[in-house]
Amino acid sequence: MSTHNPGRTALYRYFDIDDRLLYVGISDKPTRRWSQHRHKKPWASQVATQQAEWFDTRVEAAARELAAIHTEKPIYNFRDTPKMFSKPFNPKPLEQRYCGAAEVAQVFGVGRQRVQQIVTRPDFPAPTVDLAMGKVWESADVVRWGREHGRLPDEDQNTPEG
Repeated sequence: MSTHNPGRTALYRYFDIDDRLLYVGISDKPTRRWSQHRHKKPWASQVATQQAEWFDTRVEAAARELAAIHTEKPIYNFRDTPKMFSKPFNPKPLEQRYCGAAEVAQVFGVGRQRVQQIVTRPDFPAPTVDLAMGKVWESADVVRWGREHGRLPDEDQNTPEG
């Protein structure tokens, strides 16, 4: 009698050097999946440790993945959940009509590298102007995008009028 279970699937977690959860996913071959992430994902260089938890079925693993994304809030998961950052919303940088990457970083509570990933997403607002010092956006557009993507609170607290 074979003990091989073709539906057996791992729920894997990647952590950075400070044990912050970077990403959660599922795969029946987590080592191969890590190889794919390592070559394609800009955040892969931040991974210091990995964990895998095995489930008998892919359905069970997928349910646990979704629960983990919602409760553990990994930094780089976007599918199935709005991204919530650990730093509180700071509306001050967007009280001006225009903002740059530094203001986007402050408002979303992320670093420069993460800002570059966010602002190059195809759904992020186009910059109003691209100067030698960097791109400049309408603050109202950044707020709107942040709210639509679950990155900013819904309340209108000291933010520019749309």
